[in-house]
Amino acid sequence: MVYKKEVETRCPDCQARLLVDVASGKILRVDRKQDADRPKGERFDDVAHRVGERTGKADAAFGNALREEAEKKKRIEDAFDAAKKRAAERAGESEPPPDFNW
Repeated sequence: MVYKKEVETRCPDCQARLLVDVASGKILRVDRKQDADRPKGERFDDVAHRVGERTGKADAAFGNALREEAEKKKRIEDAFDAAKKRAAERAGESEPPPDFNW
């Protein structure tokens, strides 16, 4: 069986080619040739746009989580109120007989 000392892969974020040492996990070489022809301002704008999208998604997810928690709290309060009402209606049913010795 042949083991490779180095593996070439692509960065999932910037799509740069990476040469990685298998034994240590260190990046030996980064090749960003595809970005060399684009001005840095465009790359920054792309990154800023992606960060803005992620922030928007995070805000939406947080808002959904808050809404779900509020709904959950309302359901629990309704269930508790219903249980209190049933308990009040059955107040005389569950009492022990007067001669009962604790």
